[in-house]
Amino acid sequence: MGRSESKDAYNTSKQMAQQNQANAQASLGSENKAITDFSNSIDDYKNFINSEFEPGGQFDTTENNLATSVTAGGKNSLQDYFSDVGSRTGTGTTPQMVAATEEASRQGQRDTANFLNQALLARIGALGHGQETVMQARGQIPGFYGNQYATSLGGATSAMGNATNAARMPGFWDTFAPALAEGAAKVGAGFTPHG
Repeated sequence: MGRSESKDAYNTSKQMAQQNQANAQASLGSENKAITDFSNSIDDYKNFINSEFEPGGQFDTTENNLATSVTAGGKNSLQDYFSDVGSRTGTGTTPQMVAATEEASRQGQRDTANFLNQALLARIGALGHGQETVMQARGQIPGFYGNQYATSLGGATSAMGNATNAARMPGFWDTFAPALAEGAAKVGAGFTPHG
């Protein structure tokens, strides 16, 4: 490839690189909006996770209400049952009935504590997983910008490298011009008067 071809290849590569860069800049505005929308979605998800699973959030409130109503219902039902049995049989409340009611109450408290502990573990796990998801999504954002320019810059670098390598290769005149100039100088020297 001669100098003029190398220069043409270089100019073409340069124009392509400039066009690629212009295209990347033009799409950057759209990408910025898309990334802002993505970031806002991440924020919305984070707000949901926090309002749902932070201590005192919706999850805690629901689980506490459920545990309280189940415990109260079970305890009251057993007391009502024993009271009804005592009324029907005419025996009143026996010490065994009182002991059974107290033990049922203690078991209910243990069951409620276990239920709430399991709910606490579930809440902590859900909050941790939600926060992890938020962090992973946020970690992707810098890569979006890198990918925006990677193809453009990679293509431009490749094209410029090809043109540069082509320009390094000696052309026809690079090889023969020095010899022709030297021969012409010798011929010219023969016509010059020596004094």
